[in-house]
Amino acid sequence: MNVHYIYNQKIAEIESRLSVQIRKNIINKSSSNKNNNFNNILKKSTNKLSNINSKDLKKSDVRKHDIIDFAKKYLDVPYVWGGNTPKGFDCSGFTKYVMKHFGININRVSKNQVRNGKFIPKNKLKTGDLVFFDTKGEGISHVGMYIGDDKFIHASSKYKKVVISPLDKGDYAKTYVTGRRVLNKMR
Repeated sequence: MNVHYIYNQKIAEIESRLSVQIRKNIINKSSSNKNNNFNNILKKSTNKLSNINSKDLKKSDVRKHDIIDFAKKYLDVPYVWGGNTPKGFDCSGFTKYVMKHFGININRVSKNQVRNGKFIPKNKLKTGDLVFFDTKGEGISHVGMYIGDDKFIHASSKYKKVVISPLDKGDYAKTYVTGRRVLNKMR
């Protein structure tokens, strides 16, 4: 396979995950310095990607899969009632933390988060939508984030950690209440 082709594919893959301004800087730097070899450009691009934080991102630059990829970084983080940091999350602390990282402000607890965004029927859920459950028979008591393929990621008190669960089977299928879209302008 042609090394130039592989180089272009890898750069395109990395650049697709960068914000627009960072992409412009990489393109300008790489086009003005033709003597850079593949490894140096790839290393610089990777460093830029790993150094992105929420202040670098505009809502319009964020993709839904970026949010899900970020959320998945916290799989197996312990469940802690009232927790809202990577040291430990409860369900709503987890969704608030993930959304906040991308500049999206939602309420803190699940019964209030259900008021954010707009109603989405279960059959119209898209990646990044919040999903709500009545696990105690007392109204909204649990929240997670839909990741596609009838699955959602959430901080589970039952499993004592952040996990991915099926939405269409078991307890969650029986206790599902509603979906809410807070990522209106996300791609």
